[in-house]
Amino acid sequence: MAISISSFLPPIHETSLELRRKVWSFAVEARVLRVHLHAHVASYLQDEQTVEDGRKIYRDYPSTFRTRMNITPCNGTQCFCIFFRPKSPHTVPLPAVLFARHESRDVAIPMYSRRLDGEYDTRGVDVSGRPWQFFTDPLAETGLVLNPFIDTILVRANINIRSRVEELHHFAAIAALQVPDISKIIVDLRIGQYKRRSARCFQYWRDWGADSWWVPTRFLVQMRGLREVIFLRPPDRKMLPDEWVKRTEDQWVLEFLKFEEKWPVEWEGRMPSLKFIPE
Repeated sequence: MAISISSFLPPIHETSLELRRKVWSFAVEARVLRVHLHAHVASYLQDEQTVEDGRKIYRDYPSTFRTRMNITPCNGTQCFCIFFRPKSPHTVPLPAVLFARHESRDVAIPMYSRRLDGEYDTRGVDVSGRPWQFFTDPLAETGLVLNPFIDTILVRANINIRSRVEELHHFAAIAALQVPDISKIIVDLRIGQYKRRSARCFQYWRDWGADSWWVPTRFLVQMRGLREVIFLRPPDRKMLPDEWVKRTEDQWVLEFLKFEEKWPVEWEGRMPSLKFIPE
């Protein structure tokens, strides 16, 4: 007769508080959180301030800081989030342990925090509260609730055009200041199909460039918790062939070695790994 080990264990409510808290902490589930990076360049950006005596002071922003960015959660792989933004930050359900018992909630809730819910410039600096807000819908949600130590952020990147590749730098700039303790990031690589645009500028992925500028190293070295970056490779191997993957991996290592003296101590002398996996 088979004997279950559970028959020798007491019910969880009869165990010590210390043991129960340890069990609840191990019950926290890791999640993959899809996000979108929205960018908007204002043709005219001006900050208005009112002083106590009623006089108004106008201050123009430098043109280099006119780009405003927001990060919103994604509803799924086939989404219309660009046009219909989610009304909740919880497009991926929170772990059930947060709702199991009061005791489990008390253990798990300090592990989670609301992040990436501001409006940012290209330096990753939060400029929320400025008059030029990108989203005017008061119900639209920005940011997400996450546990940076076990949750993974997934962001999509179209690498067919240089301006889109630059968005990787923008996202890294935001992440470096807002989620420096995130441990894993997934980048969903996309190759846009431009049938009427055969110019070289629309095939940018074919040549990253000898200077490896696409690696946002100066921001990544500020992310003390980062351990792994994963590139989701399109299923069509004609796009991003094996030789491209090899060159990309070499450039990743080369760029991190250039910044070795700035590696955070938390990395313990090991740069974050770069992996390619099929979509």
